[in-house]
Amino acid sequence: MRRRSSSGLEDAKAEHGIEAYVRFRSCPAPSRCFLVSKSEPNALHIKLPVKPRNRDLNNSKLGYKFNVSGIFQPNSSQDEVFKKVGAEAIKYAING
Repeated sequence: MRRRSSSGLEDAKAEHGIEAYVRFRSCPAPSRCFLVSKSEPNALHIKLPVKPRNRDLNNSKLGYKFNVSGIFQPNSSQDEVFKKVGAEAIKYAING
């Protein structure tokens, strides 16, 4: 089992036994609120707009960071996602 990822962070599965992935899907008007940097490829940064559309929203914190097991970009194929996320589980299910 891996203890360190390429970014030097603890692997989520090794630490917690659970893997979490994010998959971005392409859309006509992509949000600018979600950021993934090359220096932290397994970290999803969410930046809330300074002037939210809903004026009832009162967040004192405008940014969040989530460390995940992996992030799939919009050009990722379904096959790529399955091989990374589901293939191992299917293998274990078949082998009992």
